[in-house]
Amino acid sequence: MPDFPAHAAALFVQTHAAPGSLLSRFYEIDWAPVPDLASELIVPLFASVVSVITATKLFICMALLLWVFGPAAVQYALSGRVAVTSLAAALFAYNANFTMGFINFYFAAGGAFFVIAAWIATEPWLPVARFVMLAGCFALLYFLHLLAMPFAGLVLCCFELAKLRRRDPEKTRKAIRNLLIVCAAVVPVVVCAVLFPAGHASDGETYFDLPSSIPTRLGSLNWIGFAPETIVLAALAAWAIAAKRAQIDPRMGLALIALLAISLILPKAFFGAWGLHIRYPAMGAALLFAALSLRLSRRAAVLAIAATVTASAADAATLVWFWRGPDAQIREMRGALNQLAPGSKVFIAMDGVKGDADYRHVPEYAVIDRSAFVPLLFTMKNQHIVHTRPAWQSLAAANAVQAEVVTFDDLAPLARAGAKRPDLSKFFPYLMQWPCNFDDVLLLRLTGKPAPTSGNLIRLSEGDTFTLYAINRPSSCSNARV
Repeated sequence: MPDFPAHAAALFVQTHAAPGSLLSRFYEIDWAPVPDLASELIVPLFASVVSVITATKLFICMALLLWVFGPAAVQYALSGRVAVTSLAAALFAYNANFTMGFINFYFAAGGAFFVIAAWIATEPWLPVARFVMLAGCFALLYFLHLLAMPFAGLVLCCFELAKLRRRDPEKTRKAIRNLLIVCAAVVPVVVCAVLFPAGHASDGETYFDLPSSIPTRLGSLNWIGFAPETIVLAALAAWAIAAKRAQIDPRMGLALIALLAISLILPKAFFGAWGLHIRYPAMGAALLFAALSLRLSRRAAVLAIAATVTASAADAATLVWFWRGPDAQIREMRGALNQLAPGSKVFIAMDGVKGDADYRHVPEYAVIDRSAFVPLLFTMKNQHIVHTRPAWQSLAAANAVQAEVVTFDDLAPLARAGAKRPDLSKFFPYLMQWPCNFDDVLLLRLTGKPAPTSGNLIRLSEGDTFTLYAINRPSSCSNARV
């Protein structure tokens, strides 16, 4: 979960950066109506009795339960019962958003299923009551994470549009009224987004890369180890629908088509947000199975339930097994980072351009353990409530473009203020003259080559996949920025 250490570290700053502390030297808290606050609102409640790491894990467990029970809630609202297909929907809970560590979006996405279920279940309510309920739910989703609210809004709009019937004017009028309520419930969120924008055009690039991203979009339905089971599940579902042994609730058909279209065309990156193309596919797949009803005998239903539960348990066990290796490596790196002096400034590099970025945020554990400063902590204004203090902002990544991991070969020109390399000025401005501004560097050795040497670096610790260096500050650093 690459983003997990960064989220945990930012939450640690939020709960431990008391005035006068080392952390408060680097970071400050500025509460604002940013639409990315799920963990920031919930984790501190747990952190009052357990560690921030444990509290963050509890938060993720809650999110996982939302993904398990959310589709079941939608199915119950649609049909008045919970069937084996809602168990199949839960198989998509271990999706790319989970394994990438997009914990705020993942939590909010799980909540979106319950908002959809609430709208369907409150059909008998008075229009005013439904508007108040839905407007409150949309606002909550928006502040948990911006991208969860459009999902729920799109599904509900399509849900009502699918109920339009030319031969039944009364149902058509009711569907139009409901559609207007959904649109009106979105207005307060839109006003908030306009008054307090979540980012700027300069926060990052926008690119689609549609043809080559299709495999990634499909793969984001679940973590890669579950791919064979996902293919079998898709084949069985297609056969059951074709053989009329299964039926999709007609009220959800248009929503599912719209979600498929959106999932295929969303950009990979949009300003400060990245990975948009992997956000909705798993949600759409879970919603498909929530809207699916099977015609099975009692015996066949029991067998289907047993098979689904077994697949889910095997999925979880296999995921844990594969995580054992990375977990050991991260623990080793974190142990090495504990050697740093309190209040150190540390950044991460890698020894090859094709390195794995899964460990890009490992130095953030030093924020928790050593009150360190790291340039890739989540501190972007308009997106986070933890901010880098003005005196240190020149040493922090300012936007998504600058969130890459520098290669070891680029450290030499960066030490000389870029040495006529405009690409380095674009991606790593905070590392210009790094020997003067940072204390340590964690090098990921992902090519299998021995640890490189440098006159500016003193080896502190070494593991299977990393080398930790102290930076030997040159005598020419009188003009250092910080």
